[in-house]
Amino acid sequence: MAEVKALRPQVDAEVAEYDGVLVLREDVKALQSASFSQSSVHLLPYFDVYLLAHRFKEHFLKPRFYKRVYRNQGWISPVVLINGEIAGVWSYKLSRKAVEIDIELFARIGPRTRVQIKDRAKELADMFQAPLAFSFKS
Repeated sequence: MAEVKALRPQVDAEVAEYDGVLVLREDVKALQSASFSQSSVHLLPYFDVYLLAHRFKEHFLKPRFYKRVYRNQGWISPVVLINGEIAGVWSYKLSRKAVEIDIELFARIGPRTRVQIKDRAKELADMFQAPLAFSFKS
C-alpha cells in the first residue's frame, strides 16, 4: 500500500477526481459535456468476471435480488446489465430451430431499453447462426 500511496504525487499533474474516480485531466471536460442518449445494455453470461470478486455488491445489485443472481453452491446466473446495474437475469436454450432467450427483469423498463435488450439477444443468436426466439418473463 505504501508503494501505491507514493505514486499519487507523481501522477497528480495528469489526473483529477471525477465522480469519485481518477481520470486523466484532459478527459474531464469531455466527461462533463457528454450526454448519453441510450442506455448501456449487456447480456452477461454465467460467471462473468464483472460479477466476481466483489465483497460488496450494492453498487450494482439491489440486496433483495441477491439470491436471484448469486445462487446456491456458488452458482452465478447470467444477468441483464443496464447502465452498469444488474436489472434481471436471462437464460437460453439452443434447439435445432432457434436460440430461445428468456429475459426476466427485476423492474419495469422503457420500450427503448427493451429494444436494446432484444438487439443484444439477436447478436447472440447471430453468433450461433440461428434464428432468435425471444421472450420477456415477469
